[in-house]
Amino acid sequence: MRKYILYFLIASVSFLQAGINEDLLQGAMEGNTALVKRSIEQRAELETKNEEGETALILAAWYGSPEIVILLLENGANVNAQDKLGFTAIAKASSLGVGRHYEIVELLIQASANVNLKTKDGRSPFILAIINGHRELSNVLKRAGAKDEPYFTGEETNLELLAAARLGNLNRVQYVMFFKPNINANDDLGMNSLMYSARNGNREILNLLLKSGAKVDAKDKSGKTALMFAARRGHKEIVSLLLDYDADIDIEDNSKYTAITWAEKFSQKEIADFLRRLSDK
Repeated sequence: MRKYILYFLIASVSFLQAGINEDLLQGAMEGNTALVKRSIEQRAELETKNEEGETALILAAWYGSPEIVILLLENGANVNAQDKLGFTAIAKASSLGVGRHYEIVELLIQASANVNLKTKDGRSPFILAIINGHRELSNVLKRAGAKDEPYFTGEETNLELLAAARLGNLNRVQYVMFFKPNINANDDLGMNSLMYSARNGNREILNLLLKSGAKVDAKDKSGKTALMFAARRGHKEIVSLLLDYDADIDIEDNSKYTAITWAEKFSQKEIADFLRRLSDK
């Protein structure tokens, strides 16, 4: 009988502990400082992890709670704990990198976080800051000892350039350019970085790509050029820049549409008239 009572007591204690640990993770995720504090007072296991392998510190860093980060660090949380993908708290915060996340990165650096500990796919906090456009934060990490190591190689570099151009992330494009990607590489749709920049109206990226040797009249699988994308979206400044690099106004796509046709089709009358005047010369 005593043995069964002992088993029951052990099970009850384990159940209670699991609940306290769950509260700790929940509080960190929700930014609930009071719940985290109560969980710590109830002797929650600070290194307990959720299904993704995230500790309370990693969650607090990801969800932007500097107060909870401080509380956890003061109570001995492992600053370099990693989740299943190898992300540490500072890696998570560096990915987001602005506002409260910027503050969290500085707190973690003060707590001696390893700024060179990489994720399983080889990304350090420095790289995560750079590819997400947080140039100022990357400098903070570098001053803290982060190594400026190349991350992209081969075809991966081309894919990263396409992704950066598609997202309109100038800092990311500038970083990838250091690794000499194929400026004219295409994705599955035949789109290249110049076309994405023209479609999205990203003048600075477009200018950088053109200066780096992008083919101004390259076509996607449907035969459309960067000029056509800019014309149909009404990006007059982009149209002018492409023309400065001798974009061909009269090229036809697979449907026999020109940039003028696309401008007219999408009610961009000003651009259509502008292109027609140039075409008639």
